[in-house]
Amino acid sequence: MLIWEDLTVAQKRAIKEMSEYSFEKMVRIWFQLLQGQKFLGNWHFSYLCREVEKIISGESQNVIFNITPGSGKTEIFSIHMSPYASLKSKKVRNLNLSFSDGLVQQNSNRIKEIIGSPEWQELWPGKLAKASAKDLIVQDGNGKVKLQVNSRSIGGQVTGLRGGYMDDGFTGMLVLDDPDKPDDMFSKVRREAIHNRLKNTVRSRRMKDTTPIVMVQQRLHVNDSTWFMTSGGMGGIEFKVVSIPALVTKDYGDSLPDWLKPEFERDVLNSEPVYIDGVAHYSFWPAKESAKDLLALREADPYTFASQYQQQPIALGGNVFKVDWFQFYGDGEKCTLPKPDRFEYTFITGDTAQKAGELNDYSVFCYWGMFKNRVYFIDGIRGKWEAPDLETNFKAFVNQCWKRNKECGSLRRIHIEDKASGTGLIQGAQKSLPIDINPVQRSTDKVTRAMDAAPVMRAGRVALPESHPMLSEILAEVAAFTFDDSHPNDDIVDNIVDAVNVEMNLADDAVGRMKKLAGLRKK
Repeated sequence: MLIWEDLTVAQKRAIKEMSEYSFEKMVRIWFQLLQGQKFLGNWHFSYLCREVEKIISGESQNVIFNITPGSGKTEIFSIHMSPYASLKSKKVRNLNLSFSDGLVQQNSNRIKEIIGSPEWQELWPGKLAKASAKDLIVQDGNGKVKLQVNSRSIGGQVTGLRGGYMDDGFTGMLVLDDPDKPDDMFSKVRREAIHNRLKNTVRSRRMKDTTPIVMVQQRLHVNDSTWFMTSGGMGGIEFKVVSIPALVTKDYGDSLPDWLKPEFERDVLNSEPVYIDGVAHYSFWPAKESAKDLLALREADPYTFASQYQQQPIALGGNVFKVDWFQFYGDGEKCTLPKPDRFEYTFITGDTAQKAGELNDYSVFCYWGMFKNRVYFIDGIRGKWEAPDLETNFKAFVNQCWKRNKECGSLRRIHIEDKASGTGLIQGAQKSLPIDINPVQRSTDKVTRAMDAAPVMRAGRVALPESHPMLSEILAEVAAFTFDDSHPNDDIVDNIVDAVNVEMNLADDAVGRMKKLAGLRKK
């Protein structure tokens, strides 16, 4: 533990040099000196601090940081970044904006505590010419402004305030700390009001066009400020995005800069993972919160977790499908249907992804049962597989379902979209399966297919089990599905739509119906 009074002159000089050299070291040192406790480190702090150094050095300009709650972002961006910037530049003026006036004042007070502390003043003497709840001005020995920090709520009065100066090089920045108010995200009118404020007011708060804009926020909506700013809403200003989700994978680690990968492996990959769709997921900060606890949050509220924790918001309120259209079967309180002793027959649907990368779609296979003109979801698998793993997992799933013929009902058909990886899957797997695969030709667009399926779903003719590992994902995708394709994933929805349209919206003529029902291979 660092105790200022116990340090030698040489040790204090070392602290001064380290604070001026490295932002991460500066944060660690001054948090410990003034808060009386060690700063709990993690790989993501190194990542964020390095990105801040790039901004101040001019290597990066406009950056959006999407970070999970409880990540320490306030300590880095709202508190320590301004003092560090003053150590790297002759003259700095930062304008900090947030949705919360109380948060703005709290962070402003912390900056004053650092700059005004006897420890800081001993190393970098300066006069606090102004130190109100929202404004801070530090002057050097000659009475010239060294650092100016103005903090305001984004909806408050910012006229006359600027980030940066007209001088060459880095002279300050415009910092947006959680500009979106969570409750406002449920209103299209309020979201658009924030967007207009960003474009018409906030954008002009830069002293010059090279003054960096730095935004730090947890995602709250598919059309939040991050979406607006990265979609060209700021009039030609381009943004780099640094995203740190709460649950991370090895693939995410592989996408990080090479210098950071050893820290990621040290801090993350040695911890206990949880498995989602067969993929290992780790807590981004295991020393603070386990992957198991994060998974519990995900299961409790998949919508909030996807946006605020994973930085992948889902489009709620799409008004295409409603989750209360589903019937639930089983013995639980929410169940309106009993579990059939045996289905009339069973079938499989499949939607395959074109690519298996982390940012691409999933491949999903679902096992269904038909009973009294209603389709029941029995089982399913979901994952991101490259060939031949895609074929291996598919055949294993089919064989598993085939073995349940006596329990669930005869497996009659398999429906796979005849497109991209699905075509290869059909060709590769057909010969080794006990039943023919029906290549689904989707001749209509996704919106039309959804509209065809909606009346059947609205009538309560799609039933889900009271519990299943995929249940939260099913409900989340259905609730998120939109006509404008703004939802992140729709692979499960595609399976539901196929189950309804292919199996329940059958051809009206008898010949066509019989052709659909003839699926069993003659042996």
